[in-house]
Formats: sequence, structure tokens, C-alpha cells
Amino acid sequence: MTLRELIEGLDEPPVAIRGDLDVDVRSLAYDSRAVVPGTLFFALPGTRTHGERFVAAAAAAGAVAVVVPAAVDVAAGITVIEIPRIHRAMSEIAARFHGRPSRRLSLVGVTGTNGKTTTTYVLESIWRAAGRVPGVIGTINYRIGDREWPAALTTPQPVDLQGLLAQMVGGGATDVAMEVSSHALALDRVRDCDFDGAVFTNLTRDHLDFHADMESYFEAKARLFTDVLPSSTKPEPFAVIHRDDPFGARLVERVRTRVVTFGRGDDADVAPVGVESSISGLRGGIRVGRERLDIDSPLVGDAHLQNLLAATATAVAQSIGPEAIREGIARCRSVPGRMERVDGGAPFAVLVDYAHTPDALERALLALRELTSGRLVVVFGCGGDRDRGKRPIMGEAAARISDLVVLTSDNPRTEEPAEILRAIEQGVRQGGLEPIDEASARDSERGYVVLADRTRAIRLAIDLARPGDVVLIAGKGHEPYQILGTEKRPFDDRVEARRSLEEVLPA
Repeated sequence: MTLRELIEGLDEPPVAIRGDLDVDVRSLAYDSRAVVPGTLFFALPGTRTHGERFVAAAAAAGAVAVVVPAAVDVAAGITVIEIPRIHRAMSEIAARFHGRPSRRLSLVGVTGTNGKTTTTYVLESIWRAAGRVPGVIGTINYRIGDREWPAALTTPQPVDLQGLLAQMVGGGATDVAMEVSSHALALDRVRDCDFDGAVFTNLTRDHLDFHADMESYFEAKARLFTDVLPSSTKPEPFAVIHRDDPFGARLVERVRTRVVTFGRGDDADVAPVGVESSISGLRGGIRVGRERLDIDSPLVGDAHLQNLLAATATAVAQSIGPEAIREGIARCRSVPGRMERVDGGAPFAVLVDYAHTPDALERALLALRELTSGRLVVVFGCGGDRDRGKRPIMGEAAARISDLVVLTSDNPRTEEPAEILRAIEQGVRQGGLEPIDEASARDSERGYVVLADRTRAIRLAIDLARPGDVVLIAGKGHEPYQILGTEKRPFDDRVEARRSLEEVLPA
């Protein structure tokens, strides 16, 4: 397309243009390292650096034009488009460049603090059982059929997102489930996606290093339902909302599209009926209107039950039949790093979960507390360079619900691990646990150990576990790395847990 075609009639037109608008644009990029001849380059402002610093590099690599949020000096021969709200412009331009692929798909956005990933996995399984061809865009990866792409961001930048949706259309996808982060909504990444539906799972403390407060965080999430969804060109967009969540209840009152609710009460459209939870899964029924749908799921815990309800409500909104829903739920055997069992023949259970927020950790522990005949042991830490206020809160929850707590490093990033651990430890003490040493942990009924080395911490937790105990390794879930300083080093909780089981259990 020509540059003129890409910017003509933008919702917010450029405030200044310098150069030729009739140049051909062959690709889009926001990273100068991805620029090839014929590229339109977006100089995005960032938290650590500004894209304006890389305009010269983009021009040298063959960019024919740049979009900037403010005036910038550029070498002659390259067109400069000045648009203050550059993220919004990038979204619209990327959708145009790729032919608005979301209009050729059934697109469902899933947002909320916790549960997004599992909900998309269950939806994918239901769609497959219904004979559809699903695609997924989310935290773990981006995928369609047997093809997978690594996920750099939960919700990609518009240039990548629109290109990804176009690839999914080309690959024959009929339905796509997309995790939609609050960052993506605040930065207009999905503004030019035409959604068929949007799902709200819950809202609890997270990302307060990015959002000013919980109200700002909620308003960012709400935009999917109050701004993006109503602007969709799809004929009957729908909203699926967890009405038991206080923020979900508020959202129900604000949404003007068709709404399907899920929750535990009689006022929910989709609700559980006589569901029994065990360490091997969830069994019982889901009420859809006045009809009962029997389910048998290997997913563990109350949080997963909520995710099953969310996926079921979405399928109901899409008019998918009960048999496909039942079969899809049964086929979804596990979700990477979400209450994922690590089997090794032990007389105790070991699970790995991504819980890295106070609410997620508390819910995971409460669910396992009910399923534990012995001691509940948890290994966790908190990420560095992120919301510091949640550290003692998570420590208190772990101490209040668990018997034994092993504090360790998560992704410390550029913070000193010992400082992070001290902040968590304050909460652990408030929760009523006293420190114990490694040697006495095996024979202790209650207490906590601080062990910054995550490998040693996992090994200790598994080494001290007795028959009937449950060990939860929380915080990193599916991540195959640990971030120390600015370096990503290979590290997978599941791999470490299996190795520890092999070393601890008799041959």
C-alpha cells in the first residue's frame, strides 16, 4: 500500500507531514532491527528509551517513512508523519495494512487479572470439539493447529498482532481466543480488532507499577467492554462477565452489548452444580440457564472451576451445543504452569502454578488446603522491579494458609534478591510463622525457610514432603527461564521438580 492510503482518514489525522506520501510501504516495524527496505517505522516512546533515538538507524536500514509523536530531525529522503497519539495510529495503520483480518474470524478477547490463559485453553478445546479451527494468542505462546510462535508479550504490539491474525486467517482459523492485557488496552493495541465477544474473569491487585491504582487498573480493563467491543463491526457482540467479582458486578451495569454472566449464585446464567473437587480434578455439573451439563475435568482447584465456567459461558454465547462443551472440557487435560501436576510416583502431590499475585496465590493455596490430608508446603518469591507493595501481602497469605513456606527468588531482575525476600518475610511473620532452618524443616509441622537459590528451594520442599503432603511451587508457572539482572537464564520449575523427585525418591 502507499503511505497515503495508510494514513488517509485516520481517526486522529497527523498534525504535520514532511515528505512524499506516495511511497510504497512494504512492511511495518517499531523495532529498528526489524526494518527492511520499504518499511514504515513507528518511533514509540518507552519506559527506558525512546524510539526517536533509532530513527536514523531505521532510515539507514531502508525505512521509507517514520511515524513520530513529536517533531524530530530526520535525514532528507524519508517521509516524517507526526501523530501525538502514536499508539492509536499504529493500531489503525497496522489493521489497514493487513486487511483487517479480525473481520474474517470469530474473535474473543479474554481479560482479567487471573484465569485468562486457562480460559483460552479450555475455549480452544471446546472449539476443536465443535469442529472449528481455533487459534490462540496469549501468555504462553501464539498458536494455530500444529504451528506455534513464541509469545514476547501477552497481547502483541499492533504491528505483530494484526500480522499474526492475518497468518491465522491464512491458516484456516475460524475462531481465535486472545488474552487481552491491561497494558494492551491502555496503549490501544487492540483498538482496531473487531471482537465477537469479550470475557472478564476477575480483577485483583496486579500491575500497580504501571497503573496508578486499582481504579485505573479497572478502567483499563473495562475499555474492552465499554469502548472496543461496542465499536466492533460484528453483528451481535457479546460480553461474558464473572458477576461474583465486585468489579465484574460493576461492569455488568456498564455494558450495553449482550451479556452472559457466570458465577456461583442463582442470578448467574452459568453456574456450578454439585461440583466435587479433588487432587485429580473437578466432577459434577454446570447449570446453563435451567439445563444441567455434566462435566469431568482433570483440572485442579476452584480457580480452574471459574475458568471452566467462563469458557462454558462463552461457548453458550456462541451457540455451541452441550456435547461439544462437555467433550472440550474433558479433553483439556492440563494447562502449562497452571496447577500443573508434576508426576514422579511420589506419595505426595507436587504442583506448579503461575500464581504471582496476592489473590492468585491465596486462591491456589485455599483450594489445595481443602485437598490436603497432610501438610501444605509452598515455594514462592516475588518478581523484582515490579509492584513492591504486594510482597508482604503474599507472604501473609502464604503463612496463614500453608504449614511450611520456603521463600526463594522468582525473577529478581535488577533488584537485590535479599531485599525482596526481606519484604516478603515481613508478611510471613505477620501471618504467624516462625523461621526454621533447613535441617529441622523435615520434622517441623509449621515454619518458614529463606533460601534464595530456587533450585535448592525446590529440592528442599520435595525432600521434606511426607506421604499425604501437597507441595505447591508458585510464581513462574510455564516460564522456562529466570531473570537475573538483565539476563534470562534457562530455568523451569517443572524440570527442577522432576529432577528433585528423581533424586529424592528411591529407585
